Amino acid sequence: MYHRVAVEQFDPWELCVTPEHFADHVDVLAASGRRVFSVTDLVAGHRAGTLPKGAIAISFDDGYVDNLRVAAPTLAQRDLPATVFVATAAMGSGRMMWWDELGDVLGHDPAEYERRWRAMLELGEDERRGEMDSVLDGRSIAGSDDRRMMNREEVRTLDRDTTIEVGSHTVTHSSLPTLSMAARDDELRRSRHDLEELLERRVETLAYPYGHTDASCAAAARAAGYTAAVTTVGAPVRAADDPLLVPRFLVPDLDGDAFARFLAERG
Repeated sequence: MYHRVAVEQFDPWELCVTPEHFADHVDVLAASGRRVFSVTDLVAGHRAGTLPKGAIAISFDDGYVDNLRVAAPTLAQRDLPATVFVATAAMGSGRMMWWDELGDVLGHDPAEYERRWRAMLELGEDERRGEMDSVLDGRSIAGSDDRRMMNREEVRTLDRDTTIEVGSHTVTHSSLPTLSMAARDDELRRSRHDLEELLERRVETLAYPYGHTDASCAAAARAAGYTAAVTTVGAPVRAADDPLLVPRFLVPDLDGDAFARFLAERG
């Protein structure tokens, strides 16, 4: 699991891997002899019992523009597939993700940043945006073009013209277990519908925002038409795992040698 291929001064959740280190990771994977899959193909192989030992799926959450500009060309050099999970309301929103805006305001005070982040995490989208506007207090956040989320055309380009497939990360990137059943089901169904219209193909893969899920959310995802969904539980995929609760390891910002050890330690 990755999020960004970029350099940030304030990165409290370790969401960034530098472009140089990501290129090292891709080189290590290409030389490792491991089979690399999209999430769709990995879960299909899991269902069929045909996955080779050491198989890996590369995935990115959220839909940052560096996934298209930096990650996709790097992966294409080695002909490696990946899956990018996109929160559809963020496409072309003109704003950064709320935690990035919060970091720009409170990055000088990590304790206050974390307090505010945890307080806002489980709010609904309207409440969270209202709270974020209160934090900004009229200040404008001048997010650079390389920190924004992809727009609709960029998402379409990523899915059509690269080795990457696009999957759903819900509509508003809200914590699904905290929502009403109706709101949760709308997040799952509407994001899938919007992506299918945009990409002109079926979309059946999902990443739970923040990794927050439970048996009820997995059942709702299955009912909404998803055949694969990934969590943030740091564990290898086992034969008995539910395809709607696939674990993933967050990849830190490691150089190539350290990344090779990281892989070896995880099977």
